Amino acid sequence: MKMNKFYNKIENMIDELHDFLSDLEEKQSAIEDKAMEKDRDMTDKEQEKFDQIGEQIDITYDFMNCLEEAQGIIMDYCDV
Repeated sequence: MKMNKFYNKIENMIDELHDFLSDLEEKQSAIEDKAMEKDRDMTDKEQEKFDQIGEQIDITYDFMNCLEEAQGIIMDYCDV
């Protein structure tokens, strides 16, 4: 029973991370769109911010994958 609560907490975290990723991806797209609207390449500052957000996105996806693996383990060993 306790593992079921833990599983659900992980599920909630994953849902929140999906929302967080959507926000990050929107910010990244906005930076790219701004440059495209002005028909130019991104400035160095914009490129740096774009790359930083990309790194955050990658790290968040890695973290989500770990959480999903944890859920799988809980499902394998417990009655969820």
